[in-house]
Amino acid sequence: MEEIKATVNSLIEEVTEGAVDGSSMEECDHLKDKLGITSLQYIVLALKLEERFGTAIITVDNITEIESVKDVYDRVHQTLNKD
Repeated sequence: MEEIKATVNSLIEEVTEGAVDGSSMEECDHLKDKLGITSLQYIVLALKLEERFGTAIITVDNITEIESVKDVYDRVHQTLNKD
């Protein structure tokens, strides 16, 4: 899970062009309200997650459930560990 967290934090920092420091994010941070991620950045994050992990992480079916950094961690972990 630590590798997932590091990767997600790095991608969020990349998507926000350094406006968010990946090392200072907390799990409870809200993507939009606390980190200021825009709708376009959210879509770019979804695409980068898919590219990095090789599968769709954020989809039309779960997009409304992912609001915090922890939600992203959990969704990546859940998606990668499906049997």
